[in-house]
Amino acid sequence: MGLNTYKVANGFFTIIGLLVGLYTLSKWASFLLVWGDSWAFAQALTWTVVTVFAFVPVMAIEYFQNRTE
Repeated sequence: MGLNTYKVANGFFTIIGLLVGLYTLSKWASFLLVWGDSWAFAQALTWTVVTVFAFVPVMAIEYFQNRTE
């Protein structure tokens, strides 16, 4: 893969990760507003895990990009 392809893919997955991260922050804010609601807490934790997995492609692309340079 060319370096330009890595940059485009990295940018795309970074944007996806940031959007998922912002949604996750809204879930944590929702949990804080309804303190003690187990469903809101479960959603916030679930979206936190989804956010971590959303950044896995970004880390993999960074690894392969640095390895080929």
